Amino acid sequence: MYTILDGDKNGVVDLQARTCSCRQFQLEQLPCAHAMIAIRHSKRDVYDFCSEYYNSSTWKATYVGVVYPLPHQGDWVVPNEVRDVKVLPPDIQSVSGRRRKSRIPSVGENAQRHKCSRCHQLGHHRKTCQNPIPLHEIQHSNSSQLHSSGPSQNV
Repeated sequence: MYTILDGDKNGVVDLQARTCSCRQFQLEQLPCAHAMIAIRHSKRDVYDFCSEYYNSSTWKATYVGVVYPLPHQGDWVVPNEVRDVKVLPPDIQSVSGRRRKSRIPSVGENAQRHKCSRCHQLGHHRKTCQNPIPLHEIQHSNSSQLHSSGPSQNV
């Protein structure tokens, strides 16, 4: 077992099982960067850890048999029951209603909750607030109206 520290993605490599924690070694069946470091540190050949599917002998063995080319399409023999079948595109079920504008949050995400700027409670916003207006807010709005009305006129 080797632990490779590379800054971003650290890797734990088991050369005997041919595995790495980044999973690239298992998926591609070729040594990943972590595995290459571990193989070179153990003074072994990197090519011994590549899958046999990547050897040139395996590639050559694939094409040992005769590969027959297809004849021209006009020379094909197609049975009548296959020729008479009409292939249609798949049925697409359209969803009724308007498309969703915002995405659905994942299970681990915290959904943003609305906070009312008037009563400071969660779950709604100022426009949909059903709570009575606090008294101090009425006094502030009246005083701002007095100051914003302009110069007073003496009659």
